[in-house]
Amino acid sequence: MVGLFKLGVPINALDTLIAGIAITTGTDKIATLDRDFTQIAKITELVIIII
Repeated sequence: MVGLFKLGVPINALDTLIAGIAITTGTDKIATLDRDFTQIAKITELVIIII
């Protein structure tokens, strides 16, 4: 998430926490209504499904 911070892309702290937990537990996909996760997906290996 530091990569987004350095680029000046604002991301909600809870979204960062959720993504971090997903990465740590080995989750590879997140289904969400929150489009902030598309920015997170650019610097991680998470697959984001916008519903």
